[in-house]
Parts: sequence; C-alpha cells; structure tokens
Amino acid sequence: MTIRRLMPVCLVLVLGTSCAVPSSKQPEEKAATPMTPLQRGEYIATIGGCNDCHTPGAFYGKPDFSRRLSGSELGWRGPWGVSYARNLTPDGETGLGTWTNVEIERALRSGVRKDGSPILPPMPW
Repeated sequence: MTIRRLMPVCLVLVLGTSCAVPSSKQPEEKAATPMTPLQRGEYIATIGGCNDCHTPGAFYGKPDFSRRLSGSELGWRGPWGVSYARNLTPDGETGLGTWTNVEIERALRSGVRKDGSPILPPMPW
C-alpha cells in the first residue's frame, strides 16, 4: 500500500482512538458550604416564594421587609371562605414559635396545621 492510501486509514484510527480514550482528568467538584438551621430556613423561604404572600404589602408592590413573613392583610376569597397568609415568624403567640421542625415540615409537605386541621387554599403544598 502506498502512503497516500494509508494516510486516511491512519487518520481515522488516530482520531477514533483519541476520542475513545477517557480522560483521566476529572472536573473539580466544589464542596457545599454547610448552612446553619437559620440559613437553611431562609434559603427554603426564599426559593419557596414564602415572602410573596406572607410579607405585608407584597401584593401591592411594596413589601414591608421590616415585617418580613409576618402575614398579609390581603385575604383570598374562594368556595372555602376567606383565608389570609399567616405569620411565619418565630413569634410564640401568632407565628410558628411553638411549632416543631416536624410540624412545620408536615405543614409544608401535607397541608396540615399543627392541630391537624387542613391549611386552606391558596397555600400550595
């Protein structure tokens, strides 16, 4: 065989082999920075959009972040009646201050209050 005829065959073999050989270099993985429970809660409230309904003034385009997550003055009317976004602060009387982590998780996942009664719409769970 002549060099001219061998050149395309060699090229295919070289390219095919170089593509098939896995790289020994692995992409660097960044370690996740651990969060405190407070940071984790803030993260969940942020990505879950809790501020959108549970912060006063948010529905009017002027959220009052000095009262963040303290509930809304705007009610939602539906076949169930009227419901208001409740206080999600750690206040012991009107907020979640007496709720355990398990009770909060159950409310978010199942739509059930601490006392077992259902959370009314429009709260998604």
